[in-house]
Amino acid sequence: MPRIAQEATQVQTVLALIETGLGVALVPEVVQRFTSPRIAYRRLAGLPAAAGIGLALAFQPGRETGAAQRLRELAAREFGVV
Repeated sequence: MPRIAQEATQVQTVLALIETGLGVALVPEVVQRFTSPRIAYRRLAGLPAAAGIGLALAFQPGRETGAAQRLRELAAREFGVV
């Protein structure tokens, strides 16, 4: 289980934390329009239609902690990362 060290509700704050290597996040797919060379997005496939929105996993490539890597693996296994 990942240790939650910081929570943020503002999208820009979440992305700033990711850019500095301080986490990963599940974000609405529309957030992918905020581009940065230090953030990678992966669309999560296989979500139920009731979800109503697409989700993406946002992370900083190459600087993942063990917990972040496990979260990515879980997302890939459960949702199928595209």
